[in-house]
Amino acid sequence: MIRNTEGIVLKTAIYGEADLIVTYLSKDFGIVKAFAKSPRKITSRFGSSLEPLTYSKIALLGKENISLPRLTRSDIIKSFNDLRENINCFIELSEIIKMNLSLIHEGSTVKELFDLLYKTLIYLQQGYDRAMYLLFYKIKFLERTGYMPNLDVCGLCGREIKKFSNNSINFHINHGSILCNNCSSFESKAININKSSLVFYSALRNWHIQKLSRLSAHPSVLIELSQTINAHIGFITAKK
Repeated sequence: MIRNTEGIVLKTAIYGEADLIVTYLSKDFGIVKAFAKSPRKITSRFGSSLEPLTYSKIALLGKENISLPRLTRSDIIKSFNDLRENINCFIELSEIIKMNLSLIHEGSTVKELFDLLYKTLIYLQQGYDRAMYLLFYKIKFLERTGYMPNLDVCGLCGREIKKFSNNSINFHINHGSILCNNCSSFESKAININKSSLVFYSALRNWHIQKLSRLSAHPSVLIELSQTINAHIGFITAKK
C-alpha cells in the first residue's frame, strides 16, 4: 500500500552505512517516520529533499499502521534553503522543531499545525520580523496542542489580571501560570513579566498570521514574552 502526502522534514537519523530514518510533520498523518534507502549515496534519487525543513511531496510504502514505512518518493515543493543557511535563524527554528517532536503524538492528524509551520516558514523566508513570527508560532502551537500557559488569571485563586495591584507579575513555571501576590508569596521559580506584555500577549492570541505584519510591539515586550513562553516550553518538554 502506498500513501501519498506532503511533509516537512523535522530531522534525520543515520541508519546503517547509507540509510536514513526521516521524521516528517506530514499534512495528512501528523508525525511520520520513514525509512529512506541509500539517500547518503552520491547517486541517490532523493538529492537534497531530506534536508531539515524541506517541504516535499512524499510517498510511503507499507501497511497503514506500520511503524516505519519505506520512503519511495520525495519531490521538493519548497526547500527553505535560505533559512537553513542563516545559522542564527536555524538555531531558533530548531526550537520549534523540538516542540513538534516532543509535543505532537506520532500518528495524530494535525493539519492545522502543518499549515501553521508551513506559513511561518514562508513568512520568515520573505524576511518578516523573526522574533514576532516565532513567538506567534509558539503561542498558536501551544494553544492547539493544549499546552497553553495561563497568563490571564491567578492559577490558584482565579483573580483576574486586571485586578492585580502591581504592574510586575510573577509567572511560575511549575504551575504554568501567573500567580497574584497573595498566592505567590511561598512559591519559587518565578519569572517577572510586565502587565503591558500580557496585554500584547492577549492581542497576539487573537491575531491571524496573514495580518501579523500589521502588529507591532516594543522589542522589550517581545523579549519578555519570548523568555516566558520559552521557559514554559522548556519545562513541559523536559517532562516528556
